[in-house]
Amino acid sequence: MGKIGVVLFNLGGPLSPDDIEEFLYNLFMDPYIIEIPLRGMLRRLVARTIARRRAKKTAHYYDVMGGKSPQYDLTMQQAGALEKKLREKLDVKVYVGMRYFKPYIEEAYNSLLNDNIENVVLLPLYPHYSKTTTLSSFEEWNRVTRN
Repeated sequence: MGKIGVVLFNLGGPLSPDDIEEFLYNLFMDPYIIEIPLRGMLRRLVARTIARRRAKKTAHYYDVMGGKSPQYDLTMQQAGALEKKLREKLDVKVYVGMRYFKPYIEEAYNSLLNDNIENVVLLPLYPHYSKTTTLSSFEEWNRVTRN
């Protein structure tokens, strides 16, 4: 069967208070999040403006969660547990690709290439299908892998 790579897709989140604005900017740059016909510079301006305003308002919520989103730690724990279980029967490695913050989907793809993975399974961790989560992640995967 060859080497298998499983990529866990998740939303991502800020890893520190300094990351909040960047995370929100990435989120609001997604045309599925803000469904208005904005392209290029205008979309970047709108996303930057909203991210700056929301970052100040949402910083408190991240403080309550320990200064960061729990997404990264929880997803990495899931990846480790899944890899441990799958390795009992398969030559597999599990990667994490976050849609809106590090480690990005592109980073997961580059790791797959570096590890000479022959077969890939994409596994969204979202609780249900939505174009703002699942579809957006698959489209980002397609964009990254076309290059």
